[in-house]
This record gives sequence, C-alpha cells and structure tokens, in this order.
Amino acid sequence: MDKFFIQLYGNIDDLCNSRILEELDYYMYDVRDKKEMVFYFIEEQSIFIILNKETSWNMEKLQILCRTALRENRFLLIPINNSCGYMSTNIWDNINKTSVEFFESPKKYKNLIKRGNKISKLKTLIKRFKLPINN
Repeated sequence: MDKFFIQLYGNIDDLCNSRILEELDYYMYDVRDKKEMVFYFIEEQSIFIILNKETSWNMEKLQILCRTALRENRFLLIPINNSCGYMSTNIWDNINKTSVEFFESPKKYKNLIKRGNKISKLKTLIKRFKLPINN
C-alpha cells in the first residue's frame, strides 16, 4: 500500500477544508471502482491518505487533486512508505490496520460508519444542519 501525508499551511479556512474533504469523501465513499478508492483520515491540519496496491492513483494525480481543492493555499505532500516517525498508536493503527480492513471490504466499512449510500449521507447532512425549535 502507498501511504501519503499531507500537511496544510497558510490561511486554511472552513471553505478550503470542506473542498478537500468533499473530494476525498467522494473517492472514499462514493466511487465504486476499487482502483479509484482512497482511504483517508484527518488529524488536526494533517491528512493521511492510503492507497490500495492495485490503484490508478500516483503522486502526480494526488497532487493535482489537492492543488485543485486547496487552490491558493499551501500544502506539503510526502510519501510515508517507510513508516518512520513518532505519532500516536491510534494514527499507526489507522494507517496499518483500518486501511487494510477498508480495502478488503469497502461496503462493510461504509455500512459500519453509516455511509453506505448518498441517501444516508444526505440524512447525516440534514441532521447536522437541523436547527432546534424554540417554543
């Protein structure tokens, strides 16, 4: 598996974050072709991306995705295939275990986190933006 670390720099605002997350969400939850799937998770302003062995992704394609979504903001994209560094155990578990489980059975993983289809995604968005009614 190929693993990448993306560090965001500059004036990272909510709009910028939402653009990159929407792009990554699409390739993690909505795309059906396993060669196009990515697994990602976020830790503060860092994004970890794991790609399957049979992927159609490469460093250049990933860089274009980030550049398009982040526009004028700066980022650092580093391959971390040698897996060295000091991070919490939770991060290494996500990189080495959870990502493998995802690629083995993406549908099971999506159902586990209730992101199985677009309708459930819309329901989640509606719940998030639902305003409380004051009587």
